[in-house]
Parts: sequence; structure tokens; C-alpha cells
Amino acid sequence: MDAVLIKQLTKPDSALLELRYNNTRFFAASMYFDITKEIERELDEIEEIIEFTKGTGLVSNSRVTAWHDSQTIQRGKILEEYNISKNSSYNG
Repeated sequence: MDAVLIKQLTKPDSALLELRYNNTRFFAASMYFDITKEIERELDEIEEIIEFTKGTGLVSNSRVTAWHDSQTIQRGKILEEYNISKNSSYNG
């Protein structure tokens, strides 16, 4: 498997990787959102990643029971709903 860091969309609290294995290509994003800030402020950063990865797979998650967390928190629900509205192949 090859992994490439997408530098233009990587910031102090987030990283985007392009992953390739044989003929499969997808992206994985790791993002930390400060609990003391409104999550809506972070949605612009997510939008950039969604636009960049359009047409490929993007793995994302949030603190919701859909990702086998023991609970769904409000910030996780907001992020889950945002991801679903932007990405029909949302993975949780």
C-alpha cells in the first residue's frame, strides 16, 4: 500500500492521506476539532477535503453510534449529518 500526504490540505490539526493499493484509491482524513469551538467553523475545512476527493472514496467518522461509539454527541451528530448531506458514500 502506498500512502501520500496531501500537503495543501494538511494543517496543524488535520491531515489528508491518499491511499493506493493495486487499482484501489481512496482518501483518509484525520481531523481534530477543538471542543471549545463551534464545529460549524470547521465545516469549511471539511468542504475543501470533500471537493478535493470528489469521485473517489473518502473515509470519515464522528463520535456517533453509527461508528460503534457508546454514544452520539451533538458535535458528532452535526458532523455526521453534514457528511451525509455532502457525500452519498459516507461511511459513518
